[in-house]
Order: sequence, then C-alpha cells, then structure tokens
Amino acid sequence: MKRFRDTQLWNKAWHRKWPLRVKLLWQYINDNCDAAGVWDPDWELASLQIGETVSKEDVSILSNGNDPRDGERIEELPCGKLWSVGFIRFQYGRISVNCPAHNPVIASIEKHSLSHSLYRSLPCRLKDKDKDKDKDKDSKEGESEGDKDAQFERCWVDFGRYGVKKKARDYWQNIPDEDRDAIERGIPPYLDCVDLGRSKKQFEGWINPRNRCWDMDWKLCYQELLSKAERERKGKDWRGDMSKLPKPEDL
Repeated sequence: MKRFRDTQLWNKAWHRKWPLRVKLLWQYINDNCDAAGVWDPDWELASLQIGETVSKEDVSILSNGNDPRDGERIEELPCGKLWSVGFIRFQYGRISVNCPAHNPVIASIEKHSLSHSLYRSLPCRLKDKDKDKDKDKDSKEGESEGDKDAQFERCWVDFGRYGVKKKARDYWQNIPDEDRDAIERGIPPYLDCVDLGRSKKQFEGWINPRNRCWDMDWKLCYQELLSKAERERKGKDWRGDMSKLPKPEDL
C-alpha cells in the first residue's frame, strides 16, 4: 500500500524532541493504520518490527506538547484503538461519498464514530446521519447564539475554510434560520460540482444574501457536468482513434 509522507516532518520542533523509538512508532502507526487512520495496537508486533520496545506509555509522548497550529496528533478511541487525527486530511484532503475510492475511509469513520471529530480535523463532506438525527431532536424555538455559531463553523469547515471568515460571519448573522439549513445542505453537492471543474466561490460570496447561490439545484448541476464530462471523454477517445489513421502523404 502506497501513502503520502510529510517530508517536512523532520524539521518540526515537536518531532525533533521525540526519542528515536517514538519517531519510529509515529511512522509505524501511520503506515499500519486503516484507511481512516485507525490502528489496532499490537505492541508485541510493533516492538519486533521497529526494533525497539514500544508500549502504550509512548502514546502519551505522541500526545504531549501538541502545537495548536498542528492540531491534535493522536487520540485513543473508546474501543482501545488509536486514531491518527490528521491522517485523513493529509492523505485525502476532502472526503466525498461520491468517490468509490473513499468507501473504505467512510466505512471506518462510521464504524468508529469519528464523524463529529472530523469537523475539527478536515473539510469533510460526509452525509452525517448522526448530525441529521441531532437536528430532529433539537427545537428551533430554543436555538441559542451558540448553536448558530456552531452551524456556521460546520459550514465553514465543510466549505474548506475558503474565503474571508469574518466577512462570511457578518453575512451569516443576517441570514434566516431556514436559509442557513439550506446552505448547509447545499454545500456537499456544490463542492461535487467544483470537483468536476466548476469554479469555486469564496464562502462569503457563496452565502451572500444578494447572490443566494444556495438556491441553485446543485444536484442537477452536478448531473449535467457529469454528462458533459462523459461526452468529452468519449470525444477524446474517438479523436484518439482517428489519430491512428495514416496521413494522406503516407498513402
């Protein structure tokens, strides 16, 4: 299995301070974890393959001294497994339910209940069933400013933190609740369209009440872009076959 590696890791102060066995353990976890960065500890095997004795106590060294700019590095899950928090962001950037290659990642996320944790680690575009359930339970009548801010933060992260956050927040404060929900629902299909070549607006432009970009049927737009891409692909295949024909001067 091939995976990306951070070549700048050796230049980071927190990494330089680790003992050699901990540096090797960190790399070992990221090499042997599943598609979502979850590793089921086998300390005996890890010690054998690393060449030095490593144990659960070393996990505390991995967690200590986290730089807020780097984010949390390792988390112990309730099931006892270890999760490399930044793994998904580093390996995939953005997860999409429409990408078959991401199915193992999504399966592990659901299996280990990582959905809510991902909001602090990457711009994730999962169809979060738990989030929908929470919406059904919460009453709109008693919604506090904190709840509204939490929804803004979710949308900001889902959108990839692209734009001027302060300006986007100013727009957000003047958007009715029903439009906020429509914005949150509209972000995933919009980003699917971006993946197929549509230019991406900054978040503050996308939620500008004057533009109301969230009102567009982005699912239909995605299907149209997908059909266009398929036609172009077939056209290229056809032109590719024509290029193999002999030139007139060669006849």
